[in-house]
Amino acid sequence: MSYSSSKPDLGYVFYPPSHPGDPGHSRLDVFLRQAPTERHFDVYGVHFSVFTVLDFIEPLSVSLHHLGPFEGRICPGRIIMESFEKKTLEAFTFGGEYQVEMQPDMTICTIRSQTPILEIIHQETVSSMLAEEVEILLASRRAAWAQDPEALAKRLAGLDPVTVYHACLEELQKKFKLLPHLQNSFSNTFNQFLNAECRGFQSKYGQGDLAQSFEELL
Repeated sequence: MSYSSSKPDLGYVFYPPSHPGDPGHSRLDVFLRQAPTERHFDVYGVHFSVFTVLDFIEPLSVSLHHLGPFEGRICPGRIIMESFEKKTLEAFTFGGEYQVEMQPDMTICTIRSQTPILEIIHQETVSSMLAEEVEILLASRRAAWAQDPEALAKRLAGLDPVTVYHACLEELQKKFKLLPHLQNSFSNTFNQFLNAECRGFQSKYGQGDLAQSFEELL
């Protein structure tokens, strides 16, 4: 597959959301080069976790001279883009697919998902707060399965990104209903987002109420 229609003059590209009002992006392209152009955030490597064929979870780093694997399933979690100067930009995914394409002068790593790929920035944004809150949820399940992390990995591998996203939204909606500090303007904004996203979930993704809770799924 050719990506000549992308924007290889940039270090990375976030594609538009799949649905109006989504908190994140449908796709992320990362362009890895031999040397920095010094015109933008020049990415030396991109790091994320993937599912193996046996449904284990392993870290994967992609750089210019990537040796494989070249495609597969990405695990819910952070995507870390690292520059030549060791600075980082981060995103969060609920799962999806990745593909690595080797070209003569660069390597392109593409991540796609049915659910929003959240850009994490150091400001109060819905996308950043959603990523942080979901990471807390996932950390709680890792703690619960500390004696058998492979079992948790298999459970997670058995879920599609839409189910993971839906379960996280509903769990956070329950959490924020119980919090006393929603008079804080941004917490209230985030709570409104959760309520709206849960209400409109079926029309966006064609998935109704979950048969199991977040903890039952994971």
